Amino acid sequence: MKKKRIVSLALFLSLSLLSSCGNSSVSQKSSQSSQIGIAVTKLEIATLPKVNYLKYDTLDLSGMVVVQNDYSVGEDLLLSQPVTEYRVTMDGKVVDTGEVLLQSAAKKTLTVSSLSQPDLECTFDIRIQDLRSFSETLSLQGELPTYYHVGDALSLDGLTYVRQVTRTTLDNQRLEETKSLSQSDVQATIDGKDAKGYVFSKPGRYVLSFLADGVEEKLSLERVLYCLEEESASPEKHGESETLSPDDKEMTVTITTDPTDESYDNYYSPDEVEIAHTIYDYGKRAYDDWVYAPSLPKSGEERAETPILVVPVVLSDGEEVATEENRDLIFKTFFGPGEDLAYESLHSYYWKSSYGQLDITGTVTDYFYAEDFLRIPQVGSMTPELLEKLSSSVRSWVETAYDDDLTEYDSDKDGTIDALWMVFLGRESNPDASYWGLSGTTKNTGDIEHPVVNNYGFIGMDFIDGSYDPGMDKGGDAHVVIHETGHLLGLLDYYSYDGDSYSPLGGLDCMDGGIMDHNPYSKMLLGWSKPYVVYGNSTITIPSSQAKDAFIVVVDDERELIPDAEGILHFDPFDEYLLLDYYTPSNLNSRGYAYAGDEPIQKDGGRLYHVDNRLAYRREGSYRYDLFETPEKAWAYDGDLAKLIVNSRATGETSSGLIGMDSFDEIRWISADGRYISYNRSGKPNEKTLFQAGDSFALSDYADQFNNGMLNSGKAFSSTITIDSIA
Repeated sequence: MKKKRIVSLALFLSLSLLSSCGNSSVSQKSSQSSQIGIAVTKLEIATLPKVNYLKYDTLDLSGMVVVQNDYSVGEDLLLSQPVTEYRVTMDGKVVDTGEVLLQSAAKKTLTVSSLSQPDLECTFDIRIQDLRSFSETLSLQGELPTYYHVGDALSLDGLTYVRQVTRTTLDNQRLEETKSLSQSDVQATIDGKDAKGYVFSKPGRYVLSFLADGVEEKLSLERVLYCLEEESASPEKHGESETLSPDDKEMTVTITTDPTDESYDNYYSPDEVEIAHTIYDYGKRAYDDWVYAPSLPKSGEERAETPILVVPVVLSDGEEVATEENRDLIFKTFFGPGEDLAYESLHSYYWKSSYGQLDITGTVTDYFYAEDFLRIPQVGSMTPELLEKLSSSVRSWVETAYDDDLTEYDSDKDGTIDALWMVFLGRESNPDASYWGLSGTTKNTGDIEHPVVNNYGFIGMDFIDGSYDPGMDKGGDAHVVIHETGHLLGLLDYYSYDGDSYSPLGGLDCMDGGIMDHNPYSKMLLGWSKPYVVYGNSTITIPSSQAKDAFIVVVDDERELIPDAEGILHFDPFDEYLLLDYYTPSNLNSRGYAYAGDEPIQKDGGRLYHVDNRLAYRREGSYRYDLFETPEKAWAYDGDLAKLIVNSRATGETSSGLIGMDSFDEIRWISADGRYISYNRSGKPNEKTLFQAGDSFALSDYADQFNNGMLNSGKAFSSTITIDSIA
């Protein structure tokens, strides 16, 4: 019963002293009251808040109840009243709900002080447990366009920002939480300027930066934006102003196959000849899955319009040279008028070389910043696998940036882009590892709706602007681009990869030293020119090679040349034969190349080639290849075809599985003076290499320039070729 009386007394006193508690005398943690019966006043926590935390938790005082209690001398509670005006400190710093706890593995004491009576205080402890790991990121939600054009303004409307925290406890429990941030919590800038309403003033790459407060440091987020100059990547035509100016020179030739025959009109003229198969046809059947760009017109059309997609690729150290001036130079080198360059552009060269039958169309896109999409090592370390990834990234970028399905770049509708050229800007860190321009294949195939990259070229800007070597043309050098595009059309290199003087054409050809016109054999493979085909004694007058259909083919003694019912001979260039044209140092044959150190022969004359373009097939269950006996058998074969006879000894026929054929060449220049053509000084082609009026060729007289003194096939070749006149 005593307890009831005390409580009653406390209740009575609480009612009588509510207005006078502010007059109490306070000591450190409690106060001695002058009121009758009250010995001490204490600040106490009636209900503790959360006291167990993990590192980087936020302090939570929301459940804490603070009271001011008055006690009698006997420590009986006389009066208890809630305290709402107080402050909490930790390590001398005021804290509140939401304060991030940075300490780890610690016990911390928090002090609660009354605001009305600062000396009235109490304490409680919290414990903070360490983490195994902690991370926090700033993320962006909402639609933010990546591509813009000059004059467009950036809008951040509709974007929301989220701070995401991931913690792993010591017992490997993963905890994730997110917090939405307001626009005012995040600073967005471009080039140090406020990004809101930012207006793009020039094409290029822009970095949009977001910055917000994190737990211990600032949180940042970047988005790469691109301002494009071009609205579309569709291929464009580049005019037909390039002049084709064949000279008026002629050469008369007599071919004798049977001395007893008095007739000399045993040949098919180009009007009576069709090319049975071209290198483009071979590409559709090739064992290496390299799909070539179309080089000849479709049936009923005057010319092939073959689009080439040119993409300037900026490497990590090339952004400062990603200028409009350099992009214009790339365009001029690929598509500009020939008269604007020291030599020719890619377009003007092939327009002239094809006699107006190959019209290379296309465009140069805006700059592609490669390392925004994949890691590019030193350029000299590029591998076929990395080039495949790069070309795939480039294709996807073009499709996205220009909202273009790229079907316009698949002119033959075979599911592959006709050709992709990548021009990289940025020199590799090791100047001794400079990377020569190249062409290659990804081996990929797609479909008509989604054509993929199969056929690509890759070259440095230093080849385009001529800075790679003092001997290159400044202000646009297309020599290497022209040569490598020959590969994209299906032609092989006509030089040897072993680095010595072995060179069946002596450097004087577009697919050898990178100078001059394509030879007539190459033009026949590409479908641009048809020959006079001899099957008996013949006297033929041909114009110079500056004219279309101006060369003669002489086959072995066993080859049967049978026309169709209409009298048309379907001649197949995938065979072995001799080929003769009338060379003149005009047009594309008129200029040398200082970088290569080669100059065209400055004299007219007959140019004789030995061609061996026979195809091969792989033996079943073996890695060995065998040659077809005739081209007809090759094209009737239902498997892949292999073109393995090459001019290089470093990657010879044996290494490709064609056993014992390393001494064969795809095309060899037969020198009139009996010299074996090579790249050294004594074997270099010169004026004496050309056949002149009165000169004759018989294989027995030129046996030193043939393997074992005969055709590679071993078949007899008894025809003699005599130059009657040159005028």
